[in-house]
Amino acid sequence: MKLFIIFAFSSAVLALHLESRASSAGDKRIRMDGDSEPEELPDPLPPRLSLDQVFEITNDVEHGGCTQDQFDKLRNAFEEAMNIADDIIPDAIANFAEGDEEPAVGWMFNYLFGMAGAEKRGDGIPVPGNDILNVGTIDDVMQAITRHSHGIVQYPNRDGSLAKTRLYCNSKWLEFKTAITLEDGAQFELRSLKWNGDLGLLVDVVSGGYVDTLSAPSANDVNFPTDLGACGRTGYAFTVTGLNAITICPLAWGGSFTTATNSYTFGDPLPATIGEIQVIPGETHIDKLGSLSHTILHEYMHLVGRGKQKIPLFKDGIHEDYGFDKCVTLATDPNVGSTLAALENADTYAYLGAALLRSDYDWRDGIAREHGFWARR
Repeated sequence: MKLFIIFAFSSAVLALHLESRASSAGDKRIRMDGDSEPEELPDPLPPRLSLDQVFEITNDVEHGGCTQDQFDKLRNAFEEAMNIADDIIPDAIANFAEGDEEPAVGWMFNYLFGMAGAEKRGDGIPVPGNDILNVGTIDDVMQAITRHSHGIVQYPNRDGSLAKTRLYCNSKWLEFKTAITLEDGAQFELRSLKWNGDLGLLVDVVSGGYVDTLSAPSANDVNFPTDLGACGRTGYAFTVTGLNAITICPLAWGGSFTTATNSYTFGDPLPATIGEIQVIPGETHIDKLGSLSHTILHEYMHLVGRGKQKIPLFKDGIHEDYGFDKCVTLATDPNVGSTLAALENADTYAYLGAALLRSDYDWRDGIAREHGFWARR
């Protein structure tokens, strides 16, 4: 889930667009906006950082912090997600570009991104030039994640200063408000720019920014009660790029969640990792690989999408498609989308990562099939 950010200045509400600024001579970290992003990863690559080195995480649960159990699960999920971004997807891209990928891998690129793999193209037919460029874009995204997780880059906060990305375990760092008090004591109403001027926005109690959600009106309703912030009842996570923050929602943790005004029950929690999920051949759908790892990979797409890429990936305001079947339709149905649309869709990358991690199965139709299943048909 991606969110817009707006801020109040004097008596106007203005859209915030972070512009690139050159790093100072004493700051070797790189801003991920505009032309400052490096084209290649450094060699040798610095070691990957730990979860709490990459993200700012607190244990202040009443303001979005994490319990120890939540932190432990996120740490395991982060390691798996970064293995996917650092190694598994790049290796698959290299094989695809050479035309020697396994059939199951080629078909995942086909169904998720509309790129014909070796088996579909046929013997001796090279990878089309456009598909070389397109897998290069996927690789660019993976490199952007690697730069962040290895400490090569940081992103700017609201004030433009570089900092660790904030990672929250609930949305209590956001408070719904209908007005703010200006310096002269006057009251200024906060109204959504996205939902016909609905009264009220979510306020970051840490930095003072205001969130205008893309998923639902700010006003209280059945699916998006204001005390659940931008999570609503159905969201697993959301990323606020302008505030350099990712939030894992109560739904992901399952069980009960109590706010100042309500108590909610969210059922079973997401497993921490894709690897721990039991798969039954011929029965398990790839959607069942949903996990904290899958969620982190999805949200990372939004976080790194602010950087320089070959196309404007994950830009503010684009429609998102969730779930394997919708991702496939987006990539392969010309009446709905295209390869370009798939390259802009965060969940598509997360499904590619999940399928490649669990490459002990062929997931081309969304079901865990034994290798050789399709050859026998």
